[in-house]
Amino acid sequence: VKSKLAYATVSEDMDALTFGSTFLLRGFKTNNKEITQIDLNEVLKGFELTRGNLLIFAFCVAPIT
Repeated sequence: VKSKLAYATVSEDMDALTFGSTFLLRGFKTNNKEITQIDLNEVLKGFELTRGNLLIFAFCVAPIT
């Protein structure tokens, strides 16, 4: 996605947004056949965050393994 070779990332993991994906497609593994597209810019706008703030937040709430 960062190299503009793909439009979106297909994943159930929201971390894809912190690694450079601008669109995330979720729901391919469910039986209800409802696919959800998550737009990084809408997420940032909705939570009044910058991408840098999102990265800091993700780092702070990530589980330690």
